[in-house]
Amino acid sequence: MAIGAVITAIGFTPTDEVIAPATVVSVSVDPAIRLGVVVTWYDLDLHQHRYRSKHSLGDQRSLSVPALSVATRRWWVWRKRLLSSLNSSTACKHCVGPYATYGLHQEGDWRPPEGFRLVQNQSRDAAGVHLVASLLVDVSAHPERPFASRDLVALLGECRVLVSAGVVPDLPTAHWGPELAALNPVRVEVVASAVLAWMGGKRGYALVPDGGGCPAVPGAMMSGSKYAGVYTLDR
Repeated sequence: MAIGAVITAIGFTPTDEVIAPATVVSVSVDPAIRLGVVVTWYDLDLHQHRYRSKHSLGDQRSLSVPALSVATRRWWVWRKRLLSSLNSSTACKHCVGPYATYGLHQEGDWRPPEGFRLVQNQSRDAAGVHLVASLLVDVSAHPERPFASRDLVALLGECRVLVSAGVVPDLPTAHWGPELAALNPVRVEVVASAVLAWMGGKRGYALVPDGGGCPAVPGAMMSGSKYAGVYTLDR
């Protein structure tokens, strides 16, 4: 009984469990845009609380975010480690965690110019987290334009060349081929296996030149279209 009481007492002892190591966050953005870094993290297997902190960049373009921890009790840590060792933890990893994300937030009174919106892209490597902020045309501010390709085969051929060149969040019009220019999208984005032609309003199209299905596009619902290799996107 005494041993059980001791184990129980230890199990209910408060502790902090680290779920993400200290990380360097670097930011690439126009100096005129005042941004800070916002960090969100949680592990619902250890505690139901979701944590959030904001960090001002000032005139710097990088900062060190300390290790992220969750306040819990030793019992929950033991339970999670046991279930993990038995491969019996929840299958929905992104639902309960451990989860940590780094993003940007606007500071001060700065707002994007009319007709534009501020977007961010994130990448990670051994050096840390890299956030790139840029101004893009606000597609939703433009009336939807019809998707009417003059030559779908030639259009997909242009897209194949663009995809092979790599990811581009906002493709300049100078790099549009004649068929893409004739399509007249509001904005063009190149992702891993497709060219996204945003046509105004909430409508866009994913042009997939080499098959394999439509890639996932954050914030958009995908459906088929009457054109082979073309998928409809609705935000």
